[in-house]
Amino acid sequence: MSDPDKDRSETESSTVCQLTFTSADQRFSGTALVLVQGDTEEEAARRKAAKTECLGIATVAAVPNGYSAYRTCEQNNGERVNGSVVAAKGNRWTHLSVFTSVPAGAEAAAAIAYAQDMAGKLAELAMTLTESKEAGA
Repeated sequence: MSDPDKDRSETESSTVCQLTFTSADQRFSGTALVLVQGDTEEEAARRKAAKTECLGIATVAAVPNGYSAYRTCEQNNGERVNGSVVAAKGNRWTHLSVFTSVPAGAEAAAAIAYAQDMAGKLAELAMTLTESKEAGA
């Protein structure tokens, strides 16, 4: 964070964004909601990730290398599904959800797998963001 708020240290930054997407094969489209927050200590980030509610039903996922917390959830609402990740790595933690449509004639399981894969990839990107002082970067 280049210009922190007066009463906030650089390590206590946060970013919230919403992304819309269509997969390369155009089978899936939807929205990703991302929250990334920094904390002063790794343990504090891990505790926040551990306390944050994951959207949907918990699923089994291996904890990637370097993460102090990593949970995944899924939710099936018929025509739309979502995959969510709550994770902590270093002094950052993230909570993100990928909502996508279920293509006509497709199984919801395929859409859930796509959403979970995308959520995991976005979590890794969120944990490795670097500071940029360029406008619009």
